[in-house]
Amino acid sequence: MKAVFENKVYNTETATLVYHWDNGRSWGDYGYNFTDFYITKKGNWFKVYLQWHRAANNSWYEEAICPIEEEEALELMQHLGAVEEVETYFSDKLEEA
Repeated sequence: MKAVFENKVYNTETATLVYHWDNGRSWGDYGYNFTDFYITKKGNWFKVYLQWHRAANNSWYEEAICPIEEEEALELMQHLGAVEEVETYFSDKLEEA
């Protein structure tokens, strides 16, 4: 998957997948969601998300690439429980409690 924002190409095939989160439902189930966090070779962060929607007798999914700032990646990954990934990619921002 590939997208261009502000003259920057965000490509899942050339970036590093850092963390995958999903809500535990099966692909195709109503309400299935996932978010993947990537970092590019130049250190830019982006997420790819997918959300299933359903209305009446119709269901569809939305999938998109969204560039995010490093601080947002750190905040979201902490919230989602990506402890090892946070320690690996944000060690300079962490301290002992």
